[in-house]
Amino acid sequence: MTAAPPVSVILPVRNEVGSLEATLEAILAQDYPGDLDVHVVDGGSDDGTIALLERFAEREPNFRWSSNPQGRTARSLNQGIANTSGEIVVRCDGRSLLPSHYVSTAVRLITETGAANVGGIQRAVGRGWVQKAVALATNSVFGAGDSRFRTGGEPGPVDTVYLGVFPRRVLEEVGGFDENFVRNQDAELNSRIRKSGRIVYFTPELSAEYEPRGSLGSLGSQYFEYGQWRRETTRAHPEHLAWRQLIPPLFVLGLVASLVLGVFGQARAALVVPVVYGAFLLLAVISLAGRGGAAALLTPIVLPVIHVSWGVGFLVGPIK
Repeated sequence: MTAAPPVSVILPVRNEVGSLEATLEAILAQDYPGDLDVHVVDGGSDDGTIALLERFAEREPNFRWSSNPQGRTARSLNQGIANTSGEIVVRCDGRSLLPSHYVSTAVRLITETGAANVGGIQRAVGRGWVQKAVALATNSVFGAGDSRFRTGGEPGPVDTVYLGVFPRRVLEEVGGFDENFVRNQDAELNSRIRKSGRIVYFTPELSAEYEPRGSLGSLGSQYFEYGQWRRETTRAHPEHLAWRQLIPPLFVLGLVASLVLGVFGQARAALVVPVVYGAFLLLAVISLAGRGGAAALLTPIVLPVIHVSWGVGFLVGPIK
C-alpha cells in the first residue's frame, strides 16, 4: 500500500436531512493528504435529503450519489463500494461526525497493524433530554457492557468496531456486506473477517460523534431490531457470541420467571430479579450523574427500554 492510497468514503442514508450536511462537510474537511472521494447511496429518502445531495454533487467534484430502491443498508454499502475505486474504503453514517484526522489516522493504523478493519468509538451526543439520556446510557457499561467501541479502552484486536475502515481487497476477498441482514451487518462482516484469520482493530484515536434516537419509541424499535439480528448473526457465527450479548435475553427470561412465580404465590422469589435490577438502575444513576447531570435521572427509563427491547428481539429472532 502506498503512503497515501486513494480513499473512498461510503455513506448509506435515508431521511437524514437534519444531520447529513454536517456529516458531509466533516468528511470533505479531512486532513488526508491523498485523493479522497465520497459516495452517498440513498435508500428512498422523502425528507429533502435528495435535494441536499444534488447541491453537494454540483459543488464538489469528488462527490457522487446514487439511489438504492431496495433501501437496505447492506445493499447500499455494497453499491457504494462497487461504484468507487479507492484502495481504502471508509464506512460512515448520515448521523456521524468524523474528526478531521479520522481518515489519515485510520490509514496510518492499517499500515502499522496490518488490520483488515480499523475503527473506534461511537461517541453518542444528545440534544434534548431524551437524547442526552440515551447518549449517557449507550456510552456506559450500564448500557453497553464491555463493548470498547461504545465505552472506550485500550487499542487492540476486538470483535467489532463502530463504522470501519477497510482495505478494498479485504472486502472483495470476504464478499462484502451480507445483504440478507437488515441490521447488524457490520458485526456479521467482522465475524467473517475474523474467521479468515484477519484482525479487527480498535483504537480510541478514532472517536466519531453520533446522534442517537430522540424518542423512547424509536429507541425501543431500534434495539428490538438489534436484538433480532444479533440472534441471526449468532446463528451464522456462534463462536463469536460475547457474554454481554446474553445478558438482555437472560434478563427478559428472568422477568418472565418472576411473573410466573408471582402468579403461583412465590412472592419472595418473584422479587429477586426486579430488586436486583432496581439496584442496578440506582447505581447507574449515581455513576452517570457526574457526567450527565439531570439527564442521568432519565436513565432508569432509557436503560430498561434498551435492555428489554434488545432481549425480546434476541429471543424472538428475525421475522422470516
